[in-house]
Amino acid sequence: FAGALTKKEWEKLTTKSSNPFHNRALTSYPPGSIYKIITAIAALEEKLVTAAKQFFCRGYFLIGRRKALCWTTHGNISFFEAIVHSCDVVFYNLGLQLGIDKISEYAVSSGLGTPTGIDIPLEESGLIPSEEWKLERYGTSWYPGDSMNAAIGQGYVQTTPLQMATLIAACASTRNSIYRPFLCQKIVDQQGNILFQNNAYEISKLNFSLKNMDIIREALLKVVEKGTGRGAYNQYISIAGKTGTAEDPPRQKPHAWFICYAPYENPKIAIAVFIESGGHGGHIAVPIAHDLIIWWNKHRNKEIPENVIKKVH
Repeated sequence: FAGALTKKEWEKLTTKSSNPFHNRALTSYPPGSIYKIITAIAALEEKLVTAAKQFFCRGYFLIGRRKALCWTTHGNISFFEAIVHSCDVVFYNLGLQLGIDKISEYAVSSGLGTPTGIDIPLEESGLIPSEEWKLERYGTSWYPGDSMNAAIGQGYVQTTPLQMATLIAACASTRNSIYRPFLCQKIVDQQGNILFQNNAYEISKLNFSLKNMDIIREALLKVVEKGTGRGAYNQYISIAGKTGTAEDPPRQKPHAWFICYAPYENPKIAIAVFIESGGHGGHIAVPIAHDLIIWWNKHRNKEIPENVIKKVH
């Protein structure tokens, strides 16, 4: 704080139920449908699907006597369209085919399950579950339904907003590079001497085929052009991204997610918007990301008419 706080002011801040001092960017939450990027990559790399492979969504997926619901009924739908329109039924199917250990393998190789290494304390690692993890933690076996939940970023899966920002930035990179994020770029003294400097450096890669990553990138563009992220569409700058709405019992309202990058043709910025218990990602998180990108673009001396710059509510 710039200046002292009275005891009353301090208590007013620290006793709030919303816990305002908690750094949510570094905290683990269920990612919901933004995690479908991982499942989609795994399915492509394992040659379970092509972009054109057809599925049928009747609004639910039967597993035994249980009905696992989709958020709507898509009917005939291709794998590519399933990413664009976030069809749960397709991803339930892929979760069963892949199995949890294969999904987790791709998640870990994409940088999830470990801290990013940012220069801020108390960063959480998230959780990428496996059959072995569940047996050790709960003493019970992994069930097919667990794999279905994991495939759509629910169940035991946990990621931080920063991890997902790092992931979408890697998807944007034509080199599939995963970079270590940092907050402090440099420290200089009064004479302008650099005392400390952070440089972006590659810590890993998304070691997947360029063809498959091109499919993912094109699908993320279509998410914004005609899918669940339509609220981020803007004719002056192309945005690619993925929405997520993550259930997190016992919370009554789901978390709202949207991860994205722009411009699509020559990416310069990646964003993860996370609203704790905010509601539907497409309705809540998407408009915020849109406005952030418009603001960023405006302040980089890009010509965008004032009437497309909306206030963030």
